[in-house]
Amino acid sequence: MKRLNLMLLSVGLMVGLGINHAGAVANIGGTLDINYPVTLSGGEPQEGFSSIWVHELDDRDFMLTHFHPIISADISDKVKAESMICIVEAHPATVWNAFVDYTPYLSKKSDDNPVTIRIGRFFVPFGYFNENYANPVDLKTISRPLMYVDHDQEDMQLNGGPQPIFMTPYFDTGILLFGIKSLREKDQLWYGVYMVNGMHYEEDHFDAPEMSRLNVEWETEVPPHDDLSKNKQVGTRITYSMADIFTVGASYFTGKYDEKSQLSNTVSGADLYVPLSKANLRFEYAQNPIEWIDSVPGMTSPEDFYTLGTKKKYTKKGWYTQFDFPFDLIFKESEAAKKFEFAAMYSVLEGARTKVDDMHTFDKMSRIATAITFMPDLSLKYKIEYQYTPLSGYNATSTNVATYGDKIENLSRIQMSAGMSF
Repeated sequence: MKRLNLMLLSVGLMVGLGINHAGAVANIGGTLDINYPVTLSGGEPQEGFSSIWVHELDDRDFMLTHFHPIISADISDKVKAESMICIVEAHPATVWNAFVDYTPYLSKKSDDNPVTIRIGRFFVPFGYFNENYANPVDLKTISRPLMYVDHDQEDMQLNGGPQPIFMTPYFDTGILLFGIKSLREKDQLWYGVYMVNGMHYEEDHFDAPEMSRLNVEWETEVPPHDDLSKNKQVGTRITYSMADIFTVGASYFTGKYDEKSQLSNTVSGADLYVPLSKANLRFEYAQNPIEWIDSVPGMTSPEDFYTLGTKKKYTKKGWYTQFDFPFDLIFKESEAAKKFEFAAMYSVLEGARTKVDDMHTFDKMSRIATAITFMPDLSLKYKIEYQYTPLSGYNATSTNVATYGDKIENLSRIQMSAGMSF
């Protein structure tokens, strides 16, 4: 039986598979994403100095950035289940999703579901991008917004620069209650509230607090998949769609993230989507006032982190805007133009821990990404993208100048990718 299940899983991962047994319908599918970056300039340090980038940027290897086998099952009209596995080069295979949905009340006259209860491990509904991250065919650009940088764009990290606001994808274990309500004739309201284990603090690195808050500042390649069950964090999201005119959303996430329950991490954001004929315009903003503790020399135990360190707070901010349209918007008589699309994204990330610490090097970074995509089939998309990443607000202290030089070259590179859903 185990061998048969493995055979069915292998076939399903390649072509998608539907199974009907005793009234339950199961589907096996997934997504695949391969990326190839080429650095044009700005990736190398000045001669005799260290690189401002945490990771080398001259790597031109193909990277399996995302491979997500997905198993979903409609157990009954009211009960559904889903599981997703992430297999990539950045970290070992990890279970992202593993949840069960129960919808106690089904509307026979509309698509309204006043409440669905989701229990297990799931994507935390914060912002548009985190909710729609998993399928590379749905993404318009290769670049992720800087505020939502993920594991395959760890190379965007600066030594002492601004840090991302919300990891993407962010998934956690807990309970989510959400519902959908139709308003007027074409308007729709989505609402949800949840409690999850939350972002955690790593006590093992008490002597290096900049490494400790890996779930909050993401300064290491260690995947943020561990939970701190002692401190539960709560959040909510609401979106309102007015016909085909616009969709607006708001998100909030808060809770303690350290072992002693003394440090707060609160993230709030808003997003707007406006369809313009065949074109699309999207905007999103988020901020994160976060508490942290500055270390001092002589720490020998985790307790020293609280008793000897200094509690501080700073705010990280980020936003992005994205515009895309298919080529047949311009070449109206061309059938081939329907398979091509143009997309542009401008994203900003700002906010460093302190203005005086030599660890701080930049106040702000931004990125311009322009992409052309070719979609020969609804389940396959090829992209080529040019990225330009300017840095501003260099903290030219004597230590920084001695380490990185008196000026930093902005980053310019090209990325190519192939994304598939099945």
